[in-house]
Amino acid sequence: LGASCNGDGVSTESPSEFQTTGNDLIGVRLRRLLFSETRGEKNRVVGHVDGTVSGWLPSELSDFRNDHGDLAALWHVKFDTDEVGSEDLEEYEVVDAVRRFRRDTAPGLVGQRLWRLFRGAGELLGEVTGWTEREDLGDVMFHAVFEDGITDVISWNDLHDSAACGPNSHA
Repeated sequence: LGASCNGDGVSTESPSEFQTTGNDLIGVRLRRLLFSETRGEKNRVVGHVDGTVSGWLPSELSDFRNDHGDLAALWHVKFDTDEVGSEDLEEYEVVDAVRRFRRDTAPGLVGQRLWRLFRGAGELLGEVTGWTEREDLGDVMFHAVFEDGITDVISWNDLHDSAACGPNSHA
């Protein structure tokens, strides 16, 4: 590939030491930028790679020290391509990569159908009509219109929890 992930991703721990429960970031999708490894071009972005957080190592179990010299937790990420493999990241790196993934993939979710339960109206089928990035929340929010003209603003997690599945799940 001739590229590497950005940041200070470290691999000081064995993936088998990472816990697979006990943290909300486990299972979350993210996107890391790939930078050129060519001499003189180290800061040039040449692509990106998506992955999934597969485990974490709490700071009290980790021997990794952050830039301040404090023991820090690490999150293990398995990328979708074996060429990149995996990487251990600090929390701020994971959060940044999750935001990038959500921001970059949100446009493709416009048209997604979803089911929501509304008090007094029951379960209604709706469709994502747009999205906005909420800097104050550090997340993406989706706008949806449902049967009977009901509109709602939905978080990333709520959209994925209520997304319709199957061949007619996208308009």
